[in-house]
Amino acid sequence: MEQTNEVVDNFSSEPANCMMYMITGVRGAGKTVLMTSIAKELTEDKKWVVVELNPELDLLEQLAAKLYNLPETHVLFAKAKIDLSFFGIGLSVEGGQQFTSIDTAIETMLSLLKKEGKKCWFCLTG
Repeated sequence: MEQTNEVVDNFSSEPANCMMYMITGVRGAGKTVLMTSIAKELTEDKKWVVVELNPELDLLEQLAAKLYNLPETHVLFAKAKIDLSFFGIGLSVEGGQQFTSIDTAIETMLSLLKKEGKKCWFCLTG
C-alpha cells in the first residue's frame, strides 16, 4: 500500500512530481497487483481517466479507441463532434472534425480532457 500511495501522491501533486514510472520485477513479484491498486485509487477520484493498454497491439489506436469509448469521456467527445470513423473507431459525427492522423486525434482528445480538469493515467500491462 505504501508504494501505491507514493505513486498516486506523485501523480496527483500540482505540478506532478513524476510523469512516468516503470515497474519491473520477476514473475510473481506483484507488478500487476501494484498496477491494479494504483488504477483503483486513481479511478476513485473523478478527475482521473485510467486507460490500460496492451503492448502487443497498436498503442495509438488502442488509446484513441479506449478514450473515445469510456463512459466518462464519450459524452465530452460526442459534444465536441470528434469523428474517429476514419480509424474504424466510434461513429461518424455529422459536421464533426474528421481526423486523418491518429496522433492529432489523440492530442485533441487529451486537450479537451485537460480543459475539463481531467488527468489521464495510461498503463501498459501484459
